[in-house]
Amino acid sequence: MVFFSKSYVLLLLFAVYGVIVSMDFGGEINHQVYRFLLLVLEAYLLSFLFLSAYLNIFKKDLQYIYKIVFISIAFQSVLVVLSFLNGSIFSIMNTLAPLGQNNFDENSFRIYRGLSNSSGSGYSTTLSIGGLLALYFFSITNNKKYIICLLPIFLATAINGRTGVLLILMFIAIYSYMFSENGKFIKNFLVGLALIIVSQIAVSYFFSQNAKSNSISEWYGQAFEIFDEDKKGGQDMNSFTEGHLFFPKSTSDLLFGAGFDTDDYANGMGSDSGMIKNVFSFGLPITILFYFIFFRKIKNSDKSGSKHEKLLTIGLLLLMFIGELKEPFLMKTFLSKFLFIVVIGRNKIFKNKMIF
Repeated sequence: MVFFSKSYVLLLLFAVYGVIVSMDFGGEINHQVYRFLLLVLEAYLLSFLFLSAYLNIFKKDLQYIYKIVFISIAFQSVLVVLSFLNGSIFSIMNTLAPLGQNNFDENSFRIYRGLSNSSGSGYSTTLSIGGLLALYFFSITNNKKYIICLLPIFLATAINGRTGVLLILMFIAIYSYMFSENGKFIKNFLVGLALIIVSQIAVSYFFSQNAKSNSISEWYGQAFEIFDEDKKGGQDMNSFTEGHLFFPKSTSDLLFGAGFDTDDYANGMGSDSGMIKNVFSFGLPITILFYFIFFRKIKNSDKSGSKHEKLLTIGLLLLMFIGELKEPFLMKTFLSKFLFIVVIGRNKIFKNKMIF
């Protein structure tokens, strides 16, 4: 049924189109098109095959998979925090999982990652899924252990990137709003606010225990600077915009894609945004349709009507759109596989068929 799904056929056609435009422009597939190929050929198929086998062999509930993901991220988060605080633990983690290709030097504080070979914003977004699942399970069980687990997850997320921190704070705010029945909104809001304050104090304290605390404070401070102050190491707004791509200048490139590799900064121009990368690789119409397909699939996969499933749905949509505004997070295989598992698994449960 995978290969006869209209959505999947469309994604395959988008991938083929991106390859053609990319090859025509530079003679080789650009980074974003390669990520897109991984999304439709690896992330989706592996998720489909894994979930099919899992549900048919073990007869487990979909929440069981969510719990495996949550425990894995919570465990990783504890390792991140411990390696951040203790050099010996970091050395062990670094030996077991050497840092892969990245743009961080060996003295950067953003190399603390537990048993993972990646770091930075992409990893922080991955860890933020643990925060979403902690709130999801707390909404079902009211077990405080899930809230306690939020602290190491938040800390590990903050150590690796600011995007995941923003997402977790938004998850907490959404949870407080959604589960505020019988006049308990103020109580839930205050509890959420207290969690945010405690987490921020904990982040500040943990950062102060690290030898790179000054660089951490400076890096975090840049998240709240405006363009007419020092930005990106002293760049003003003009310098910043001149070195980054936003939209293709010609109408044909905007509509049909330029094939331009926005990961190649050799000419001093590029973009971090996943959405902008897609516009340059596929054109604006295909980019809009691509995100619309995912929006509908995530939204329509929830047929339970329960608040905790709605919390997960809203969280996944935020992960997709906010993440993609910053970097191509949807093309990161872990995030996309988790998203596919949720959508495919819900289709299996609520519609008795497994399609995307």
